[in-house]
Amino acid sequence: MNNKFSLRYSVKRVAALCLALLTFTGCTLKTIVAEPSKTVGVGRAAENIVSEPERVEVTPDGVLPVVDEQPPLTGNDTPSSGNGTVSWSFRNGTYSYTFPEPDRSTLSDLTDVNNTSRAFFDDINPNDPGGTWYFAPTSVDPATGEIVFTWGKDRSESTLAALANYGGIYRGDTSRKVCYLTFDCGYENGYTEKIIDTLNAKGVSGTFFITGDYVEQAPGIIGRMLDEGHIIGNHTVNHINMALTDTQTFIDEITGLEKMVKDIYPDSPPIRYYRPPEGATSEWALKMADKLGVRTTLWSYTYKDYDPNNQLDHSTALQNLKGGLHPGCVYLLHAVSSTNAAVLGDLIDWIKAQGYEILPLCDIDISEAQAQNNG
Repeated sequence: MNNKFSLRYSVKRVAALCLALLTFTGCTLKTIVAEPSKTVGVGRAAENIVSEPERVEVTPDGVLPVVDEQPPLTGNDTPSSGNGTVSWSFRNGTYSYTFPEPDRSTLSDLTDVNNTSRAFFDDINPNDPGGTWYFAPTSVDPATGEIVFTWGKDRSESTLAALANYGGIYRGDTSRKVCYLTFDCGYENGYTEKIIDTLNAKGVSGTFFITGDYVEQAPGIIGRMLDEGHIIGNHTVNHINMALTDTQTFIDEITGLEKMVKDIYPDSPPIRYYRPPEGATSEWALKMADKLGVRTTLWSYTYKDYDPNNQLDHSTALQNLKGGLHPGCVYLLHAVSSTNAAVLGDLIDWIKAQGYEILPLCDIDISEAQAQNNG
């Protein structure tokens, strides 16, 4: 869906207001700002969208609209890595996105999936029965900018190959000083709107992975995410271990969450990014997600922030988050965390001070496509 901004106030209506002002003030030049809607925006049908207020200039020649010559920063109509066209733009302080509908034509034949290994990755902790995802801690060599792996290596070559084969996201573009902010929303704990407020104030896009419980508890906040330029991700209906479930349940968990969102917001864009609960995945689970046309989205940094009753203090949490930054970093933060809501603004300021861009998650699609085209 290609989201474009539309205007709620016609030129005639604004013209009438402007002429009335001229009559009373005798002015020959004024800028009139129409009141924007506070309930609609990016991610909804074009006819319902207002981004910036409509502005018109009153001149001796009449009432003329003011046109902002501000092109998108990047990513506009750039081919994605095989899943149609993904694009994003940042205009007038708001992000907008284009996501194609997923291609699910191959779901009619799951023979190849059924013949795929369901074993956890070979570098998963053998004492973890659920196959929880973990990341290789990193630091950056200040002289070369090279990522240094604390354990001496990243995940195993077979794990990284499986992610690459099925479009799984672990890190983003490691060739640039960029990172991506993602938030898991299992339930609403009173902090998500503060997080959204901070992202908006800092001009940053966030991706929110929501569950079925979250849709039921906080539909209005989901509306804000859509309207205010953020990306909705799929965290399944019931937050179950998707690597251990059966084929039909896997499909139902993904499509069921999509339906719940569409039932409330029929004009919302396709949900193209999926985060498995606990990060539990396997080659089979990666292939199932790929069949459904969603990208499995893991993370390259997180910390223990998900227990509301055991929150780190501001300073410690911020120091931990700073220590995780590296080129292509995909941050996983939990929106139930009071500390995350409190430190987010400071974290964003610090990341930018290090010369990093904080980009929408979908820019990973674009950078991968550009790399393929240049290769």
